[in-house]
Amino acid sequence: MKGSVTGSLRYDMSGRKRKTKALNTAKKYKPAFKVLKPRKSIPGYDDQKVYESVPITPMNEDHSQDKSYQQEVSKNYTVSIAYNKGAYQVVPNSDLKHIGK
Repeated sequence: MKGSVTGSLRYDMSGRKRKTKALNTAKKYKPAFKVLKPRKSIPGYDDQKVYESVPITPMNEDHSQDKSYQQEVSKNYTVSIAYNKGAYQVVPNSDLKHIGK
């Protein structure tokens, strides 16, 4: 007869045995809340030097460098696809006939 065990938590109303894991779980320990009291002083901290941080605004330095040599050097090289891999490589102009081989 189904449901013959009345008043038991291990069986449901249709007579099937319930999983017991849900029945036997204990509540996890939760420690009581305590307000954190800061330390009054940390030993060795008071004698440290205070360094100022860098200002957020950009510095007004006008040190423009001569970059014309970069254009002269880059005229001797070509950027091309490396074989059939899809990546790019820098090839000297003297080896342009070997690109893609």
